[in-house]
Formats: sequence, C-alpha cells, structure tokens
Amino acid sequence: MLIPGKLYTEDFLAAISVFRIRHCSDPRDRAFGYFVLRSPSLDIKSVIPIDYTLSIADLYKKLAVALIEKSHTLDVLSHVLHEWSVEKRTDGLPRWVPDWDATMMIDII
Repeated sequence: MLIPGKLYTEDFLAAISVFRIRHCSDPRDRAFGYFVLRSPSLDIKSVIPIDYTLSIADLYKKLAVALIEKSHTLDVLSHVLHEWSVEKRTDGLPRWVPDWDATMMIDII
C-alpha cells in the first residue's frame, strides 16, 4: 500500500537507473521530473527545492543525502559507477555520489 507523502526510494532508484542512459536537455530534469510525476503526493519542495540554479553536482549530492535520510539505508550508494566504466563524469561531483548523467563506456560483444 502506498502512503501519501512517503518517499519510495526503491521506486526512485529503479526508475532513475533505467533512465540513466537517456539524454535530457537538462540533467536536473531526471531528479525534478521523476519526483513531480511519480510522487505527486510528496511535497518535493520540503525534500529538495526545485531550483534550476543549483549546479548538477549540488543537486545530485542533495539527492543522495535525501535518499539516505529518507530511506535510512545506503542503497543509493550502490548506484555509484566504477571509475573504469565511466567515460565522462559530472564536474565537481564527490565520488560517493551517483552520477545520474555519467557517460558510460559500453563494450559491444
């Protein structure tokens, strides 16, 4: 049963992982768009203010902290990509924060 106002981190992590390889004109849309569309009962402004002046690195860091605090788990850290699998990483992003906009190197077998 879904509880209004509860942040479902498992749903968020699954969705943002699936759409990680999709291009966005503004990478911040990955975070802001999902919360607004998928969790309408969640007051997004109380968790992470919708603020497009935030750098992508700052937004992804705030998102990681919010997911840790709301879920009381470190599940979000399992989405940090290994350095060898990333072609391009978001500038200024701490290594412990998942880079939802990273360009991954994929080998075709």
